[in-house]
Amino acid sequence: MAGSTPRAPAVAGDLLTDILRLESQGSDCTPSETTPLDDPRIQRRAILDNELRRLLAATSRATRFLHIGVVSNEDQAPSQFIELIAKASGIEIPEEGFAPEEVPPSLDLSGHVARLRFLATQEDDQTRELAANLLALLAQRGVHSAQPDKWIGAGGISSDSAIYGHQNVSISPSSFDTARACILRWFFSANSGSSVPTQSAADGTLIHSLAERFPHGPKQAVVQALEEEIQAMDLDEEPAATKIHLNHLRDMASALGEYLEGNTDEVRVEVPFDVPVSSVNIRGRMDRLEVSGESVRIIDFKTGKKGAKGKIKTDPDHPQLALYQLAAEELGYTVIDAELKYLGYGDVRTILQEPLDDDTKNDWISQLDEVASAMRGPHFIATPSDEACRYCEFTRSCPAKDQGKRSVE
Repeated sequence: MAGSTPRAPAVAGDLLTDILRLESQGSDCTPSETTPLDDPRIQRRAILDNELRRLLAATSRATRFLHIGVVSNEDQAPSQFIELIAKASGIEIPEEGFAPEEVPPSLDLSGHVARLRFLATQEDDQTRELAANLLALLAQRGVHSAQPDKWIGAGGISSDSAIYGHQNVSISPSSFDTARACILRWFFSANSGSSVPTQSAADGTLIHSLAERFPHGPKQAVVQALEEEIQAMDLDEEPAATKIHLNHLRDMASALGEYLEGNTDEVRVEVPFDVPVSSVNIRGRMDRLEVSGESVRIIDFKTGKKGAKGKIKTDPDHPQLALYQLAAEELGYTVIDAELKYLGYGDVRTILQEPLDDDTKNDWISQLDEVASAMRGPHFIATPSDEACRYCEFTRSCPAKDQGKRSVE
């Protein structure tokens, strides 16, 4: 048996718990007062609880043997519960962890059907005929996906209308970055949803909440608040993976606290914006504005690992920082500069973008109009590249990738 415990969002059990908690505290309570669903502690607790439920469901189905496999990539990490199973089974885990092994993607029934559909279009007559016969047999047995009249595209194009009318297209700095790299990936994520929440995303939410709660620190208060959050998670800190993860959080919180307490200027946090710029509306939130007289410095915190220690790097072509600057100017601010603060190494590393001059500003506005035109549709063309495809979660639907070709051709 192969068990899988993907990190998933809160399910019905978590919502039922919230409802019962509300009832126990009285009818005058509201969800926003007692169970803030955007609270990082609830998000992280829900991830762990749901992961444990799925693990127990998977392991309980084993009758003779239990095979445990884990996935490690940009979006997924081995579950901390794996160490518990290994310890209970007497399996010794090397200090450096298990050696990773590259494996091909698994094929379930839908994957087999997609592969047969791909083979049925090949030039070799024998291959094509065998694949067609197997598809026909599966269709006779009631396999929905093997029936040609059910295939995507078999009924023609459902609509050739643009998805936006004459109104301005709304663009967030992150969606602009995605659409600029590949408009098809943006379309998929905007209309079908992205991957499920990950541990790194939950960590980012937690760190950002600390930056919002303590705009001037001090470091001790930030670190203490993190320890309270960790206590509320009720984690078993014995497994090595959990220790590494929590120490990483503590290092980031410490670096964040040092930065926050070192700034004594006026600060505005989580500043919302929804402003028109040419043919688009830029909307979103800025993590932090540090005010100096009539001017502001834009700060965006990141929990990733980038930048050089002790050296400020400049990036005039960073799209998110550029859109933050355009939005800030529309709000009436004079921008000193825009900075990314990376905390992933346990210190603060800065990537800076100088204030936009008129030529640079016009260039970014031109790119905004170009992206907005592509967002209107109705055609969304895949633009594969190393940057756009490296962590794309839609490769199985993308006509530019082998996995996607089997689905759409």
